[in-house]
Amino acid sequence: MSPAPGAGIPLYEHALRLHARIPDRPLEPQNDPFPEGAMNLRHAQRGRIGIDAAEAVRAHLAWPDLHPCYLGWAVREVAVPIFRDERIAEAVREADPAHARRTGRWLVRRATDVNSVLIGLALLLESAEPADIPLVQTIALYPETFGPLAYRILERLPDATASLIWAAERSQGWGLVYAVKALLRQDTEEARQWLLRRPADGDIAQGYFAHAVLAGTRAHEEVARPDADPALVDNTGLFLLTLTHCRGMGTDLLGYAHARVAVTAFFEHVSRLGPTSARFRAVQELTRHLHANTPERLGWDPRRARRLGRALLAAWAGPTEPVPWGGHRWLGARGGG
Repeated sequence: MSPAPGAGIPLYEHALRLHARIPDRPLEPQNDPFPEGAMNLRHAQRGRIGIDAAEAVRAHLAWPDLHPCYLGWAVREVAVPIFRDERIAEAVREADPAHARRTGRWLVRRATDVNSVLIGLALLLESAEPADIPLVQTIALYPETFGPLAYRILERLPDATASLIWAAERSQGWGLVYAVKALLRQDTEEARQWLLRRPADGDIAQGYFAHAVLAGTRAHEEVARPDADPALVDNTGLFLLTLTHCRGMGTDLLGYAHARVAVTAFFEHVSRLGPTSARFRAVQELTRHLHANTPERLGWDPRRARRLGRALLAAWAGPTEPVPWGGHRWLGARGGG
C-alpha cells in the first residue's frame, strides 16, 4: 500500500485511540489534540485559499488509477479551507463520484496531516454514502478543525440528527459552535430537545449561538412551564447569562424578544430548585444586568424580575458548598463549582 503523506500515525487512528480512553466526552487534551507533525505549517497567501486545492483535486480526479496518497502530497503545502468551498465542490462534481468517494475515504482514514484530511472530507461532502457515517463521526472528534466539513456531511446522510448529537456531545469550544449550528439547521424535535437541555457549558464562544438556541427552540415557552425539569432550567439559565456579555458576538439580552418571560421563569424555578454555584452566578449577573439597564433599553419592565433576583441572592448569600454544574471554563471557580 502506498504511504500516507507526511509521517506518523493517521489522524483517524489517533482519534480512535484517544476516544477509547473517554468515549463519552471530547478528546483530551483539548483544542484538537493532533499527533506531532500533523499540522501543515506552510500555507499559500489568503487570496489563494481553496484555489490551489481545487486545482489539485481536479487534476487528481482526472486520473482514475492514481492512488489517493498523491492528492495528499499535492495539498500538503497549499491553503485548504476548513469550510465548504464551491471551487473544490465543483471540481469534485466534475469527476466520477465513486472515484471521489474512494479517494476521500482513504485520505480521511489514512492521512497523517490536516490538509490531506480536509481534502478527503471535501470529497466526501459531495460523494459520501451512509456507510461513511462512522468514519466521519470519528474524524469529527477533532471538531474545531474538521467539524465544519464533517457536520455538513452528516447533515446530508440518513439519521442526521442522531449522528450530529453523537458528535456534539463530544465537542467543545468552536467545535461545539459548529455542531450546535448544524443541529439548529435540522429543525427536528429530537434536535430541539437536546438543544434545550445539553449544549450550554459556559464557554465564552457560546455567545455566537446562545440567542439562536433560545429563539430556535422556543426556550421561553418551555422554561415557563411549571414542570420544567432542572436540566432545561439550568441550560436556559446559562444561556441567559451568556446573553449578558456577548455583545459583538451575537444578539445579547437587550435584543432577546422573550427575555422577560425567560428570566422571570428561570428565577422562579431556581427559587424552587435551590442554589448551586452556577445558579448563583446566573442570578447574580442577570440581576445586575437588569439594574444596569432601563426599561426603555430592555424593552420591558424588569421590576418583578429584579425583586425575585434580589430575594434569591439575599436568601442564598452564595452557596457555602458549591454544587458543580458542568466544567465551565468561563464561569471560573465561583461559577463552575
